[in-house]
Amino acid sequence: MAIQINDNWQIETDGRLNFTLQQKKVIENSKDPSRNGETKWVDVGYYPTYQTALKGLIRREVAVPDNIKYLVNKLSELEALVMNLPDPS
Repeated sequence: MAIQINDNWQIETDGRLNFTLQQKKVIENSKDPSRNGETKWVDVGYYPTYQTALKGLIRREVAVPDNIKYLVNKLSELEALVMNLPDPS
């Protein structure tokens, strides 16, 4: 089961013990040119709980700030996303 976070992130789970954070990537420079521009979900982290997967998402999103204003806005955006997510249980 996949829990959609936003357009670029989702958490895949087996419903029990494994939570995989996935990021959407656009295929570029493929050996098969017909696949260029397609999107796929790429595993970027493995977590034991839903909450730790969300913390992993937050760490990844705030790890690339250009300035403090960006960081503050991103934290507010992520907090709003987390508060509106469905409970996976």
